[in-house]
Amino acid sequence: VSHQPSGEPSPSPTLNPTVSHQPSGACMPVDIRILPDEHASETSWNLFNPRGDVINSSDQEDPLLLETLFVLHTCLRTYCADDLEYQFVIRDSYGDGIFAPGYYEIYVDGDLIEKGGNFTTEDVAKFSSCPSPSISPSPTLNPTVSHQPSGPCTPVDIHILPDEYPEDTSWNLLNPRGDVIHSSDQEDPLEPKTLFELQTCLATNCADDSEYQFVIRDSYGDGIFAPGYYEIYVDGDLIEKGGNFTTEDVAKFSSCPSPSISPSPTLN
Repeated sequence: VSHQPSGEPSPSPTLNPTVSHQPSGACMPVDIRILPDEHASETSWNLFNPRGDVINSSDQEDPLLLETLFVLHTCLRTYCADDLEYQFVIRDSYGDGIFAPGYYEIYVDGDLIEKGGNFTTEDVAKFSSCPSPSISPSPTLNPTVSHQPSGPCTPVDIHILPDEYPEDTSWNLLNPRGDVIHSSDQEDPLEPKTLFELQTCLATNCADDSEYQFVIRDSYGDGIFAPGYYEIYVDGDLIEKGGNFTTEDVAKFSSCPSPSISPSPTLN
């Protein structure tokens, strides 16, 4: 059996239901994201605590689906001793890892600390549950941009995976008054097929008419080719995902802890 990726563009990955695990006591938020390739049945994984016990695994969750993003939200007990690390082990039964654009990612307290997929039978990632985990270099990842205002705010992450023509793509983030508060002009240029992440914290406003607005544009008029996409996370929840547009796409969202989604307007 040959596992060669097809030459046809892949559709933007769909999303499995997000799995959440919240223990009692002090803990550190950890997200694990897996985007399988066309042979999802070959991929399995385990999450071990510092004692070597399995605390989560693919056997305990819904099966991975081909080219469908799986997200595990969990909260791990905080250990700060040097020799107390958690361990994520991912395996491929065929021995060819996860074909691009598939991947796995591990986020600790909102920070990406590991990204992989290019392995044979097994890959192992060790990480601390301390508030400031050590960062392992991630392949093809632009530096994460962080913005933290004073006062109460809601964490918002914007992910953009451009296609082969990133220079066609621009974006703006507007506050409820219509002022541009972040934009592609203020950040590093997008790179081809390289994930860009903006981490910001927006002033919390729960009035019905106080929505933020993310506007993404393509100067050529063909949007972002799959497997490229953009995603918006509010307080850790994915509230918008897109890429299949022409010249412009608009996403409106609230900065309340439980945001409501406004449909993106269609374009003439």
